[in-house]
Amino acid sequence: MAWSSAPAVALRDGLMATVTGLGPGLVLRTLDGIADWRPPQRTYAAEPKTRI
Repeated sequence: MAWSSAPAVALRDGLMATVTGLGPGLVLRTLDGIADWRPPQRTYAAEPKTRI
């Protein structure tokens, strides 16, 4: 479906510009929990090795 009336085209273009501008920020915000992850203070690899 093609929009040909001037108000409809202006509305469509405005909505597309808004969504395009907001999109990257919204996507990156969903990754905050993953990007802020830090390993626990004491990891398995950091524990002292015992000799047998």
